[in-house]
Amino acid sequence: MAIFKKYNYDKKAFDFLSLVENFLSEKTGNKIKNLNDINQTYLPNEVNIVNRLFYDLFHTEAFSKLYNDFIYSVLKKFFKEEFVYQVIPSVRVAFPNSKSVNFHNDCWYGHGQEIKNIWVPLTNVRKTQSLAFLNEVNNEKSLSYFYDKQPSLIEIQRHCEEQMEFAECDYGQFLIFPTKALHGTVSNATDKIRVSFDFRICTDNDYGLKNPKFFRSIITGENTNSEKSNATKDIRRPAVGYLSQFPILNTFKISQTIQHEAVTSFCLKNNLDLILLETELVGFTKPLNLEDILFGNRNGLAKDIVIFSDKLIYLENSKYFDLIKKATLNNFRFHFVNEGYVLDSL
Repeated sequence: MAIFKKYNYDKKAFDFLSLVENFLSEKTGNKIKNLNDINQTYLPNEVNIVNRLFYDLFHTEAFSKLYNDFIYSVLKKFFKEEFVYQVIPSVRVAFPNSKSVNFHNDCWYGHGQEIKNIWVPLTNVRKTQSLAFLNEVNNEKSLSYFYDKQPSLIEIQRHCEEQMEFAECDYGQFLIFPTKALHGTVSNATDKIRVSFDFRICTDNDYGLKNPKFFRSIITGENTNSEKSNATKDIRRPAVGYLSQFPILNTFKISQTIQHEAVTSFCLKNNLDLILLETELVGFTKPLNLEDILFGNRNGLAKDIVIFSDKLIYLENSKYFDLIKKATLNNFRFHFVNEGYVLDSL
């Protein structure tokens, strides 16, 4: 039995494709008018440029509303429990003669055991152009084998390819499958690109290793079109950008140029007015600049603090933790560009 389930939705009511193609056309000066123009404009090794365009779209109000309404109107009926869903979906682009992801299951990437995955292709997908799975029986046997023998990723890929079944879909269909499901791709042997997005739904508050802010609750249909929302959407809140010179993951550093560009871009897309951009000082055992922004000379400039990553506020360090906790108690909000969530309480 297949480990995934396939469903239809009204692609006219939830026209992701038109929204995507109109956005890409505008952003690329009409170079991309339809999805197949992507591989006429960019090379496979430029897939990160394409991904960036999609994430720019995913942060827009138009996409967020359609995405939320899709979950509220289409997916909600498949779940008896209350649930939360991934704030920003993930995009997957498979160029001809390329593959997007090796075989894996999402538990290996820190997602909770009972998370449900939703996969939405924006193109019709056939055979090697599609996502592939193992059936339920082979999935369980293979997981037991992998955990017991600890094979290499190359061996895992080879093993799964020998047993895989393609999940062929049309645009207007989507898949639901469990976190434990082994899934992946092989080289796209067709002459057509595959573009899809996927996201996760959590029904039991088991987020795995993910921060709860990775998810959000559904906005009801009434609230998405409320007068209050329309009245306030053009108001830009002041924000302070905070850059770090310190490493994460022992010696790995995020360049300040990358942090600067990411914070600036995030503020533009999220209706935040970046009034100050500050870098933390080195040579001290506590974050003097951050402390000053929150409670010192610059206290009161903004309640929104934008940071490239939550790894750069070092919550395992008591001096950082105490400062951030005090700030959230005083209604400061910390926006993390890389992780895509807002921290407003500890």
